[in-house]
Amino acid sequence: GCGSPIVAPVVGVVLELRRTDLWTQAVDDPAARGGIYVSILGNDGVRYYMAHFSSLEPFLQPAAAVTAGQLVGAMGRTGRAGACHLHFALSPPCPTDDWWVRRGAIWPQVYLRDWQQGGNLSPAADVAAWLAANPQACTTPATDSRSGVSSAVGLQLWAANSPARRVWLSTASVSRPHSGRGRS
Repeated sequence: GCGSPIVAPVVGVVLELRRTDLWTQAVDDPAARGGIYVSILGNDGVRYYMAHFSSLEPFLQPAAAVTAGQLVGAMGRTGRAGACHLHFALSPPCPTDDWWVRRGAIWPQVYLRDWQQGGNLSPAADVAAWLAANPQACTTPATDSRSGVSSAVGLQLWAANSPARRVWLSTASVSRPHSGRGRS
């Protein structure tokens, strides 16, 4: 729940972060829906995005090195979050300010389950395949036909107190996104 420690899922460097929750219901800016967040570029070339923190560790800044299992923050309910949880998403790094890709390009559950069982499966091949199939993704937001705003693939994890590259996950703790597309 709220305040649970969240750890880096991989060895890598911080790409970007936000320490201030800029989201307001009146504006509902999709770029601010993650509230307090951090993106890590893993050594495998994948961007690991985690959002809705209550706080981030002070050492985090762009280009800061992180190791798998290193504490990065505390679970919260910032941004457009109805409850305390962690939004965990996988995507390619983009050279633009691409909140629509950052929020998730591929479904992460298979990797989370592998890591939970002690595996070390990398999503790099699936992320590369997604980018090859969506070459304009980093420059053109995809839209959700119901809302007109970008949608993303990611998991909402309701608890994450875990060792290196193993995020605690149970099927009962995963909120299912609409049509395979996450909303936060």
